[in-house]
Amino acid sequence: MGNEVWKEQVSMTKQDVVGAISDRQFAGLRLLLSLAALFAIYFDPSEPDRFVPLTYAALLLYTLYSACIYYAALQVEAFSNLATALLVSTDVVLYSLLISLSSGTNSIFFFFYFFAIIVASGRLGADAGVAVTAVSTLAFVSVGYFATPHGVHELNRLLLRPASLILLGYVLTYWARAEQGLRRKLQLLREVSQTANPRFGVDRTAGEFMKRVLDFFNADTCVLLEYDRETQQHQLRAATIRDPNAGCRILPEPANIDNVLQAVANVGMAVYTGPLQGWKRFGVYRACDAATRVVASRLSEEASTVAEWLSARSFMVVPLRHHEWSRGYLFVSAARAAAFRMEDARFLLQLADQVVPVLEHIRLVDRMASEAADEERRRIARTVHDRVIQPYLGLQMGLTAVRRLMQPVLNNENGTGTERGREAMRALDHLLTMADEGVEELREYVYRLRNTKARGDALVDSLLRYAAKFETVTGIRVNVVNRLDSADINDRLGGEIFQMAAEALSNVRRHTTTTIVTLTIESSQPGSIAVRIENQAGADTANRDFIPRSISERAESLGGRAQVLSTEGTTIVQVEIPL
Repeated sequence: MGNEVWKEQVSMTKQDVVGAISDRQFAGLRLLLSLAALFAIYFDPSEPDRFVPLTYAALLLYTLYSACIYYAALQVEAFSNLATALLVSTDVVLYSLLISLSSGTNSIFFFFYFFAIIVASGRLGADAGVAVTAVSTLAFVSVGYFATPHGVHELNRLLLRPASLILLGYVLTYWARAEQGLRRKLQLLREVSQTANPRFGVDRTAGEFMKRVLDFFNADTCVLLEYDRETQQHQLRAATIRDPNAGCRILPEPANIDNVLQAVANVGMAVYTGPLQGWKRFGVYRACDAATRVVASRLSEEASTVAEWLSARSFMVVPLRHHEWSRGYLFVSAARAAAFRMEDARFLLQLADQVVPVLEHIRLVDRMASEAADEERRRIARTVHDRVIQPYLGLQMGLTAVRRLMQPVLNNENGTGTERGREAMRALDHLLTMADEGVEELREYVYRLRNTKARGDALVDSLLRYAAKFETVTGIRVNVVNRLDSADINDRLGGEIFQMAAEALSNVRRHTTTTIVTLTIESSQPGSIAVRIENQAGADTANRDFIPRSISERAESLGGRAQVLSTEGTTIVQVEIPL
């Protein structure tokens, strides 16, 4: 990864750094180390060789201190970063004190420094391990120089032991850095798999994936370029550091897309590093064959088109593969030089190989659901046409025939019978008008049914129809307020929102005595939708502690949340769902 990828993240918990050894185990190792030191100096009378009572007393106090830390570790799950930093600092100070009281540079307590470096690297990160290594080396040199008699042998130890401390400290921090990077990769793979929910649709899944890629590689731009076989055009998504959520939207195909595709064709995965200011005149462009894993250098001029298109000094590109067929490319770029390595491109290819089948699966499920819904609408339209409209037409033609038969009779008769016949004619005319209106209404309904939109408008229309039916059955008036700003809601998500709204209205009918309900659907914030059901609760139900568990479970399964807000005489059920 790039140099800045290794920086410690403020939001990262200690379990994300190194979770193989817990704080409780480190505390137990500290106690075991102090006990082992006690046994060592007890069975080896040559160590310590001065300040013996004071050294024993200091080591006993350190053992008690270690036992207290171990007891505290048994009571809590994990120490905070501040507490761990204080413990490591205390360890370094105490180890330096024990070295100064014993044999100086020849002291067995010198090896305790490695424990402090391991704890710092494992619990606080590689940067903390480097800092503890430097401080420990400086402390040992200071103690060895001022508290040890100067001689040839002591001078050798004074030079050799700090060198070994630096080398082994570097190895330990390198190990911690590698484990930290591995855990971050596993965490990203887990997050990508968790966001791959078919209910969210392709747009949100791709957008969340690109957002996490930006954050992981500390990049400035992430571009997902896919080829759509149906439209035979490329779909472009671009998430930037300024707008990480922009990956949910499809952008127009750029004018120079052919030049970009030609520049990355047949390169497999590639990494480009622009020229460093004042050091190199040309950039470095390296490509790796995904099958053979052979890395080859290419001319940096070949990457100039892509670098200019991305406005970046560094970028990496990997193919989007599905069943050994190329579906497009994934670009990750940064404005700084030397931001990525070939190792990063290999991991990016692994991420792409994981997310492409997920996107294809979601597209397949969307297509099957849409086709099934369209087929169901066509079936209903045919049923309405055959079983309802046709009988209406027959009724209309029958009434017309009766009117024609009665017209000559009425023209030849006089008196009361004629007047009644005219009343019958007026009634037939009224029936004919009703039949004409019914036929036109059914035809319009069938036309709308065949051309129903499966997006946000369809959801609002469904809520309006349900609200009207709900009011007819229960007598509770439902005001539907639509404040959606051209939200793109797929069929399954719309169905889930409809079910939650219907269940909330059912709860209103069962648990309150209100007669008016306001159902509001709106875009609460960019990339999310909110459904709010507000009612005037009766006096016997206003303070009832009611939690809609099934609504909460539905909202959580969609990555959202549901909450109930109660004020004096008013209850609001609000559901927020990210799009």
